[in-house]
Amino acid sequence: MLYLALQPAAAGRPAATAQQLTVQRLLTDPALERLVGADPASAAAVALGFLRGVLGRVAGEIELVLLGIVPAGDGPAARSRALLALRAVLSAGDAGRMAELLRGRTLAQPLRQISGHQTFALNQADAHQAGELVEVAVVERALLVANDARAMAEMLGNQTVTRRPLAQDERFVALRARLSVSPGSLLVYGDWPRLGRRLAAATGGMPGRLLHWSGVEGARSVMAVVEPRDNGLCTTALLDIGDGSLDGWLDLTQTAPARQLAADLPAGGLGGLVLAVDPAGLLAGAGERMSSFRRALADGCHEIGLDLERHFVRRLGKRGSLQLLFLQGEHSQLVSAYAFQCKSRAAAKDMFEDALRAARDLRLGKYVPITRSGDQLELWLAGADEPAHVGVVEDLLVVGFHPDAVTLVADELKKAARQKKRDLQAVQALQSLGGADKVAGVFAFDFAPLLEALGREQPAHADGATDLGGIPCRHAGSLELLGRADGRAIVRVQLLSTN
Repeated sequence: MLYLALQPAAAGRPAATAQQLTVQRLLTDPALERLVGADPASAAAVALGFLRGVLGRVAGEIELVLLGIVPAGDGPAARSRALLALRAVLSAGDAGRMAELLRGRTLAQPLRQISGHQTFALNQADAHQAGELVEVAVVERALLVANDARAMAEMLGNQTVTRRPLAQDERFVALRARLSVSPGSLLVYGDWPRLGRRLAAATGGMPGRLLHWSGVEGARSVMAVVEPRDNGLCTTALLDIGDGSLDGWLDLTQTAPARQLAADLPAGGLGGLVLAVDPAGLLAGAGERMSSFRRALADGCHEIGLDLERHFVRRLGKRGSLQLLFLQGEHSQLVSAYAFQCKSRAAAKDMFEDALRAARDLRLGKYVPITRSGDQLELWLAGADEPAHVGVVEDLLVVGFHPDAVTLVADELKKAARQKKRDLQAVQALQSLGGADKVAGVFAFDFAPLLEALGREQPAHADGATDLGGIPCRHAGSLELLGRADGRAIVRVQLLSTN
């Protein structure tokens, strides 16, 4: 399901300074464990906690495989448990001490012999629950750990944690050839159909529908490399579509100069993503997901008596964006706003007035006058769980699902100084990443306010209050579509993460 390999740092490389953000430092930060799994018993938190405990003693390569996720009990309240297998190369001294500790039976009890090697079961394990029994073995300098019996048998038989050598996996080899893995970096490879299903199940509302319609559900595998760079972490992720067709709205993207897209980034808030798009492709695109996306838009237009092509597509420009806004208060809230650039301010106004007039005539929406950002339409469509809030901000048609979304976008756009800061963050990241001059999208996010709020809201742990200061909060980079000509579609995402 997911394979991770952390490469050892280059021999002779100076130790990282306290300010440097390295992959190993990030993975051993207790705050990461608490950030991805507020429940200490969650599968993600358990996996990271397990990895954190081993990383401090690793002298060579470490491999970790997520084999699957199983329920830890019966009923809807049952927690999930990750099935993991790990191989870590220890120093000779640590390997000897670990072997002696296991033989001493204070930590574990002898379990079985596999290929002439003794394995041990950690004390207090429940062998009747899947994933509960943790089996450990030390072979020379290699520490082998698994909570899946078959995985341990394979490791001791093959001296590898993979179910079959990845060097023989066509998808792995094809993606690996496109990436450079330097010392001290983390390589991640995953089975996207399984990972994607879990992502889709955890994503609801409009983000979930957009994820489904994007086309990425058709991907076969994903690979990413995370490496230290410029006091930050550089990540390059490749999503292999395989058959050359995205079959979704991502196929509407075009390339545009990266600097030009950076200048069009949403202003303020936590940041956002801007894409270069060809709206005319919406009418011509084939494929099941693209057809479903077009049909959903056309049905929404038809419901309020409008035509998708005449009233909307012909008026749209070449940019689409997502903006994240953070409402702080007694109950902090993350708000998403979607903006569609129109050909002009007049086109945006005409589009809004057509929608407003039709919705009021059919009693599907109501007019909401707002002095700070102009007018707004609260629109209810069939089957919707909540109303969409639609408004115009300059030449943008803005859609959100929070009453303040349009107002927040308008307010942030007026803060020109923050826009320049966000542009600079994106441009500097793009220069550091050394990516293509023309890309399909550019993004820049600053999650510092969100992490500060999460740190305040999270309960203190036994080892102190939750400190998220070591987690990278600024992320900027680009999105590209590669390889369409040779029959394979690759979505490439590059980002630089810094504190």
